[in-house]
Parts: sequence; structure tokens; C-alpha cells
Amino acid sequence: MPPPPSPTAPPAAHRRPDGLTLLIAAIAVLGVALVLARQATYGAALHYDSAIFLSVARNLLAGEGFLWYDGTIYTWWPPLYPLLLAAATLGIFDPLDTAGPLNAVIFGITIFVVGQYLRRRLRSRYLAIWATVMIAWSIPLALWASWVFSGTTFILMTTLALILTDKFLTGGKTSYLIWAAVFCALAWQTRYIGIVVPLVAGLFILGQRGTPPLQRARQAAGFSLIVSIPMSLWLLRNYLLTGNFTGPQRSSGDPLPTIIRDIGNGFMGWVNYDIPFGILSLSALTLIAAAMLIPAGYILFGKNYEKRLRFDWQPFYLFGGFALTYFLFLVA
Repeated sequence: MPPPPSPTAPPAAHRRPDGLTLLIAAIAVLGVALVLARQATYGAALHYDSAIFLSVARNLLAGEGFLWYDGTIYTWWPPLYPLLLAAATLGIFDPLDTAGPLNAVIFGITIFVVGQYLRRRLRSRYLAIWATVMIAWSIPLALWASWVFSGTTFILMTTLALILTDKFLTGGKTSYLIWAAVFCALAWQTRYIGIVVPLVAGLFILGQRGTPPLQRARQAAGFSLIVSIPMSLWLLRNYLLTGNFTGPQRSSGDPLPTIIRDIGNGFMGWVNYDIPFGILSLSALTLIAAAMLIPAGYILFGKNYEKRLRFDWQPFYLFGGFALTYFLFLVA
């Protein structure tokens, strides 16, 4: 039997955060401060899409429902981000005044969540701290948080969904599965392309090792039910009001190679290096292929490879599978 807890040890509910948690929180606060400093002069940056989000939030606060500034029924995006904009005002402020701080706080929460996840998943606390700092200092992520866009919210919901899916796959707790489904649904409720998140998570749940097929099927069915209910209600609302599920769709008319190249150029902005797209793509594919061969080495030459393979490489496959699927959906 384990020894009884020391009478001088504080109860679990009242334990103070350890030093590493406080350091990760400080890095997250730094990330928030960087975004707020960027917004200090002119406020959050605006785009045509921002005007739509803000007008919908104002109409929600006025009791008019999901409507654009011109009375158009809001269907082009799911409802989560305008709801957050409206809720952040506390019924006192204007959504334009609170949108910037809201995105900055969401950015900070993302940094903290990822930092806490990395400290548990990586064997080196120094590597976890370094990675957390890199996220807080990420110019593209900070830029997203500086605009009145739903991107920062989508990144947080997607990150939480994938982290909780990984926790379920490694721990098997039903609570992790339920929360993974909730955040998958929230990611999908932020952007329609967010369907990629529950799709990838559901495939990993179905393909988990060491679980009987019937149990996996039940888990996937419950997961799918939680995920699909909110979007089903939203799409039904859209169809009843407009006769269309997601608003009018427009085709670019560009050939497929041009579409792929444009999307690739968009991703190039995240590294901001003047490297030809073809060379960068070939290098990235080579690195991914090399990384995926490392688990094969465990299988061929390592002992107890199953345990190490599942623990060490599952996040790589989960997050990498999401990134690849998301890219293919963008092309589609």
C-alpha cells in the first residue's frame, strides 16, 4: 500500500503552481503584452470580414439575431466567433473595443495550453520552455491575434481538441474523449473547414491500438454525436432561413496547380524566407518522410517498440495528420 500523505503536505486542491507552470504563464502574459502593444496605437486591425463579425455581434447584443450590418442573414461562417465578440462586451462595451483584447487573451491561453502540454510530452523541460517562447514570439500568430478575425479562436479550439484527443488515446479516460469532442465541435463552429478537426480525431479514435473494435466503434459513435449536434442545428437554421446551408459558394476558376501554388505561397508567409516554393516543398517533404521513417527504425531494431512508438510518435502523427488533411481541404 502507498504511504499516507504527510500531514504537513497541502491538500491537492490547494497546492500552489510549480515554478515551471508559473514560467509558462509568464511567457503567455508576454505574448498577450506583445499583441496589445501592437494594437496600442490604432487598435485591432480591420478587414471586410471583420466588419461582418462586428456587425453580427452588435445585432446579437441588440436582440436582432445573426444579421449583417445590411440585414443579410449570417450564414457564411459558423456562429462561435460573433458570439464570443458579443459576450466579451459584457453588455457594456462595443464589440470593436473588446475585440482586440479578446484576441490577445485567446492568444495567451493558446501559449499557456501548448506550454503545459509540451512540458508533459517532452522529456526536456528546457526544450518545452524554448518551444513555448517560440510560440509566444511567433510573428504570424501575433499578427492573427492583432486582427478582428476568427483565426486565433480557431487555432485555440483546434489545439485543445487535438491535445485532448492525444490524452484520450494515451490515457483512455472517457472524460478526455468527451472534452475532445466538445472542442472539436467548437473548432467546427468557428470555421466550416473545421470539419477537418473531428474528422482526423475520429480516425485516430477508430484506429487506436489495444482497444476492442466494438469499444472503438462505440467511442467513435459517441464522439461523432457530440460533435455533429451543434453544426447540424446551425446548418438546419441556415437552410430554413435561406434555402442554403452555408451561403453562396464561389469558384475561383483557377487551374488546380495555380490553387496549390497560391496556398503554398500563403504558408510561405509563416516562415517569411525568400526561398523558391518548389525547393521549400521538396525540403519539407524530405524532412517529413525522414521523420516518419524513425518509428520504422524502432519497429525493426528497438525493443518494446510498441510502447515507445505510441508514446513518442502519436502526437507527431495526430498533429501532422491534421496539418496534411487541412492543407488538402484548402486545396479542395
